[in-house]
Amino acid sequence: MRYIYFGKKFRIGAEVPPLLYLLIKSGGVLSLYAALSVLAHELGHVAAAALCGRRVGLLTVSLPGADIRFEGVRGYRSDLLVFLAGPAASLLAAAAVFRLSPYFSLFSAVYGVLNLIPVPCFDGGRALFSAVAGKTDAERAASVCGVCGAVSLALLYPVAVFTLFYTSFNASLFILCCCVFADSYIRMR
Repeated sequence: MRYIYFGKKFRIGAEVPPLLYLLIKSGGVLSLYAALSVLAHELGHVAAAALCGRRVGLLTVSLPGADIRFEGVRGYRSDLLVFLAGPAASLLAAAAVFRLSPYFSLFSAVYGVLNLIPVPCFDGGRALFSAVAGKTDAERAASVCGVCGAVSLALLYPVAVFTLFYTSFNASLFILCCCVFADSYIRMR
């Protein structure tokens, strides 16, 4: 994958600027709500990492989403806290501004809930790995996460296909599933 670098700590995928342009051109304010909900989510991760004494090492924004690599002391307990803080921040942001902006709340809640799915590239999968590895070992945690991820994707694909055909035009969940599957496949190799 090709990246555009902005210093040593921030990079974006080469596909992101044209995608953002298309989203803003076609969606306007709804795209802004989606971007703000992702920002709230990522700020939750950063805040939790700061509480655990960790700093942002590298922030990558690409098609599957944002990925933050942290520097500092690592442990399964702090990883679990950092991984769950993003979805928690998304859900808190959704609840906090529900009356002011129902659309932002919807985007933020959906983003938070989707990130809790136990697929290895989502926060839910990473949190599950940290929780299981903290109680057993990393090898067993990887196999548990692999099974949970495969089951989750197997359940999510029919929902995506149903949504695609039911709405006649909205392929977003299907595209998300394809990106998650591709990312999971690449990580497994």
